[in-house]
Amino acid sequence: MNTETTTEITSKTALIDDFLDRHGVGLPGHIVDFALDLRGVIAELEALVERVPAGV
Repeated sequence: MNTETTTEITSKTALIDDFLDRHGVGLPGHIVDFALDLRGVIAELEALVERVPAGV
């Protein structure tokens, strides 16, 4: 039985933030750097999607 508490994450960047909060201390530096780079790309994509007119 899974007793881990789940939380609802609405932002994709929050998903990475949560991952780093939980596991970042024990991860090698290059993995943390990759996660931060990925977070930046996701933030840029989210910003672009917000600028697309509805129905396109």
